[in-house]
Amino acid sequence: MVGQAAPMRVLIADDEPNVRQALGLVCEQALDLTVAAEASNASELLALLKTTHANVLLLEWGLPGADPPELLRRLTETGMFTIIVTGSDLNRANEAVAAGAFAFVYKGDPPAKLVDVLQKLPVAR
Repeated sequence: MVGQAAPMRVLIADDEPNVRQALGLVCEQALDLTVAAEASNASELLALLKTTHANVLLLEWGLPGADPPELLRRLTETGMFTIIVTGSDLNRANEAVAAGAFAFVYKGDPPAKLVDVLQKLPVAR
């Protein structure tokens, strides 16, 4: 339909399998979103961008194989909403947003914080 947003499909990029699983559960159980794919490093992420048709990316700030600000600038060109999820580098939130991130969430935050950020995205659920 014209003017209707595509359903939200999430791509999760984090080098820790347990974190990817937890983020996926929050997306699927709290908001009934589709997790399109998971990547453990920048090379996997860049390859998956071509095939998953995801419109939201949950990205670890320190993803192996990536310079975070440069990667964010590249991702901005895709039109994908990128949410930085990190367990460190809390002082980088302003840098992340300036480089194109939609939001910055700390891994220690309650899941409700991520849910709130995802609900604010202008993408259909």
